[in-house]
Amino acid sequence: MKNRFLFMLLLLIGASQIFAQSTVGTDFWMTILPNAKYTPASGNMYALAPIVKIVGERPCSGTISNPHTGWTVSFEVEAGVATVLDIPEEQAYVQDTSDCVLETALHILTTDSVSVFVGNYRRATFDVSCALPTPSLGSDYLVQTYNSVGDYETMRSVLSVIAVEDNTTIDFLLTCDTWNGHWANVPFSVTLQAGQVYQLQSVHYQNFNGSRVTARNQKQSFAVIAAGRDVYVPNDTVTCSDHAEEQMMPISTLGRRFVLTQTLHRNADMIRVTALKDNCEIRKDGILLATIGASQCLDFEITADDPASFLETSEPAIVGMYATGSQYENYFGDPDMVIINPVEQQVESAVFATFRTVYVRRHFINIVAETDKLVGMMLDTVNIASQFNVVPGNPVYSYARMEIEDGTYRLSNSSGGFSAYVYGYGHAEAYAYSAGAMTWTSELSVNNEPELEHPEGFEAAVNESLHFRLLTNYDLIEAHWDFGDGQTATATGPVMQHSYATGENYRLSCDIYRQNQQGQQIFAGRVSTVIHVLPYDQIEEAHDNSLKLAFAYPNPGGNTLNIRTALQNARVEVYDTHGRFIHSQALTENVTAIDATDWAKGVYVWKVISNGKEVEIGKWIKQ
Repeated sequence: MKNRFLFMLLLLIGASQIFAQSTVGTDFWMTILPNAKYTPASGNMYALAPIVKIVGERPCSGTISNPHTGWTVSFEVEAGVATVLDIPEEQAYVQDTSDCVLETALHILTTDSVSVFVGNYRRATFDVSCALPTPSLGSDYLVQTYNSVGDYETMRSVLSVIAVEDNTTIDFLLTCDTWNGHWANVPFSVTLQAGQVYQLQSVHYQNFNGSRVTARNQKQSFAVIAAGRDVYVPNDTVTCSDHAEEQMMPISTLGRRFVLTQTLHRNADMIRVTALKDNCEIRKDGILLATIGASQCLDFEITADDPASFLETSEPAIVGMYATGSQYENYFGDPDMVIINPVEQQVESAVFATFRTVYVRRHFINIVAETDKLVGMMLDTVNIASQFNVVPGNPVYSYARMEIEDGTYRLSNSSGGFSAYVYGYGHAEAYAYSAGAMTWTSELSVNNEPELEHPEGFEAAVNESLHFRLLTNYDLIEAHWDFGDGQTATATGPVMQHSYATGENYRLSCDIYRQNQQGQQIFAGRVSTVIHVLPYDQIEEAHDNSLKLAFAYPNPGGNTLNIRTALQNARVEVYDTHGRFIHSQALTENVTAIDATDWAKGVYVWKVISNGKEVEIGKWIKQ
């Protein structure tokens, strides 16, 4: 994890007042991604017809505008009624471009809190995404998309980012090649102004799953939207394809615990789990399915015979659900995409709208809530608690799957929280989106270093006093610590200290609890890391166990090269790729900053030397 994320985490220490940070807000940015084959708008029944629906619990007014073209439209929102905005193609949509800056972002501002749902519609290819308000955006993202399997122009993955403030430099590390010349695993960056979009499309047969997109300045947030223009699910043995799109959640909101619920009246859905870190164990109903690495994914099927299950990952992950093509399961509907929210990101109310189209005439909602907090579950004015069944893999949670009529609804729970997603399907079309989520963030720092910057874990000495701190954007009630050495502790604050008496690897974890609006204590997330404990002189043993004793970051970087190490009596030497000596400096702190301002852009080799012995070596890129 690059150091640019440090600011976001430190900011969250003082952000406990942002209790309502969620998918509901008053300030949104959006754009329309390429969808299947481009068709001009002039009177063609297969032309793109983007639809935005805005819903709120109270009446308000607002505007939607393109800051670069001057296009502006005012609108009114009636409580509980969807305001529908038709988006002119030229204001927010450019179809067949890649690796370029576009002025196609739209800015939505309202006088009261609303939810915004973006429908990317072209007849026979359709999906809907839930827009994130600006305060819920982040500075670091992991991307999930589905496979691109064809060799037509429509069979591409799409990745677009939207800057929400001027001079936002964004770093890309992609897992696939792009249409116009960026290569997989070769970092590059772009600088955008507010309202500008940078759009990428993959080459044929590749997709952006597992890509990382990060703001150079960790104070700056931005939006990320990803899609498959025309995907086959589960693969191209199915003859029908469809658009599959979602807005990505920031890395700080990724979770480890999920309830999977299969779509109603359909035979199968595909689940894709994309891991943030290496050694991510994936368990379904307690059974280990696989262990995958950072940016890798696991795909598996859930069926009507197994309509609900509990999924747990040992590391933060994105979990996406993809409806299968109609021929695959012998029923109406085509592929769509929805990001499954972690169980801790429950909301207590949500207003949402269905999307009726030429083909989509059936609409549904799947809801998950804690089993002992169902009594107050309402859909509009009807109590629906009796419609829930216990999740077999974890009876703490229950689920309901309901068919609903076309319209606008309010889902609420006076007894606790819930998560839900809405979907609809018909011949040749389908859509799905999250009805709403709280963007809770729970992160951990060790000795003031963010856990996400240390995917391999932390090194510590025997009997070294370690300082742990929880970084959240909500008020925590209790923190249940498990240090991995047989000792546990419970605290009501974010800070904890601990030391380890013997040298080995320990899994440190902490379960965090918050208070909901009803005053109940509920689970809000789990953080964890590995503490590698060994005497400082056991360098060979560390290498035998594949441990790194020094790290260089950010990589690629700019004018500062940071070397982090717990070694004593150490120094770093830097060479260019021709072996010419560039710099030497003593490493006197856990993190030593090296001024690289006068160095030319390019690749450098760094070596850490301790007690006259070379103990670590690596490459660092200056951009």
